[in-house]
Amino acid sequence: MSTWGLRRVVVGSIDPNPTTNGQGIALLKAAGVEVDVLNTNHSACLNPEFYYYFQSKKPYVQLKLVVSKDGFVSAGHHKRTKLTDARADIDVHQERAAKSAIMIGSQTLLVDQPQLTVRLVAIDHQQPMRVVIDRRGRLQNSHFDFSNRWIIYTENVAFANQNHNVYLMTHGLAGVLRHLAQQNIQSVMIEGGPKLMNAFIAENLWQEMLIYETNATLGSGVPGVICKQMPESETRVGNALKRRYINN
Repeated sequence: MSTWGLRRVVVGSIDPNPTTNGQGIALLKAAGVEVDVLNTNHSACLNPEFYYYFQSKKPYVQLKLVVSKDGFVSAGHHKRTKLTDARADIDVHQERAAKSAIMIGSQTLLVDQPQLTVRLVAIDHQQPMRVVIDRRGRLQNSHFDFSNRWIIYTENVAFANQNHNVYLMTHGLAGVLRHLAQQNIQSVMIEGGPKLMNAFIAENLWQEMLIYETNATLGSGVPGVICKQMPESETRVGNALKRRYINN
């Protein structure tokens, strides 16, 4: 390093990952380089999922909801309702691609049967883990194939005992997040319905919320989640107004 003429390095913050924490700084100092560490919040904002995961030992939770112009997520509890256009769909997949896992509830799986994969944008890493909250064990005798990158959480003991990737929920949603962190899941997008969303909100287990408000009008149906905070940002993507909220 001395042959490069490197005299001083300014570091935004120390890496929170304990396997690398401070090692690069130590090497620089050992080589006689002056190192200044700022440790400002601006550095953490560049990669919030990474910092939150290592500092809290839980994955960063992003709630994602698509609603109609009049605030409904679907035309009915058992009706699959398409609201976004192709451009908004691409944006959703870009958001998915940045997450380690995608979570839904069993009702969403049974009604919508989503693939929960990144398909509309290219990725250079494996697909997100697919996570389902199925408290009652409604999926126990279903036709779904859960063998490839699925994790199910349930309060049904028999269901949990029959499958290697079905886990018993013993400590609620907070326990689910801790268990996911143990599987190296750093971030989770919650794409379930309002019931699952409201459960995370009630327990204050979320860090970010995305609401895609589309141009479609349903008139009636299943109401979406209402965020009382001011949005951090607001952009137009296709037929949707995308609002991003941060849980401060």
